[in-house]
Amino acid sequence: MVNKKNKIKINPAELGKGLKSVLSVIPDTTKVITDSIEKAAPLIEKQMDRNFEKHKDEIEIPNVIDMKKDEAKSLLESRGFIVSAILQKPEAKFAKAFPDEVVAMFPFSGAVNTGTLIKIYYMDEASITESKAKAMAESGKDILSDLTKGVSSGAKKIFKSDEDKLKQNETELRRLKKLLDEELITQEDFDAEKQEILDRNNPKKIPNLLGKLGKR
Repeated sequence: MVNKKNKIKINPAELGKGLKSVLSVIPDTTKVITDSIEKAAPLIEKQMDRNFEKHKDEIEIPNVIDMKKDEAKSLLESRGFIVSAILQKPEAKFAKAFPDEVVAMFPFSGAVNTGTLIKIYYMDEASITESKAKAMAESGKDILSDLTKGVSSGAKKIFKSDEDKLKQNETELRRLKKLLDEELITQEDFDAEKQEILDRNNPKKIPNLLGKLGKR
């Protein structure tokens, strides 16, 4: 028995109506998008105008560090800024500054509105002198620290060297005592060798060593 597939019959008239309906929606969608853009355009332009008005008076702050105080003040004021010159407190890092030299400023950089307050910090003779004293004090601390480290390291080496020598002396004395006990050397030879060993270092550094060995 042969299965017959059912064929779907398409009505050309109905198909034409469907396509016409779909195509008719496209112009409407395009119109909606266009209308939305046209409505939003004034809002966007208005916001752009606001941003422009907000930043139109902004200018870059010139870097006046290392300039003379009066020159720095004149330059900033010519750009429309309000300037406050403040004497810098002494610090070691400003020890090499010159009198009336600007060593710091706030704000340091960026674009700001004209009329913004700019603070410049300058040095005078007294603050420079104190800064040099602070720098010397810090330098002295560093030198003292280095010396202390050097002495400590040297002392450790000396103590280690003395300790090694004492151990060596003790070993040699024990060897001599053993030879004496076994009568391989005479008392006279033992005493002579012992004295030679003890003469190499202070005998006081060998605690109770002679007592341990005994006297013969």
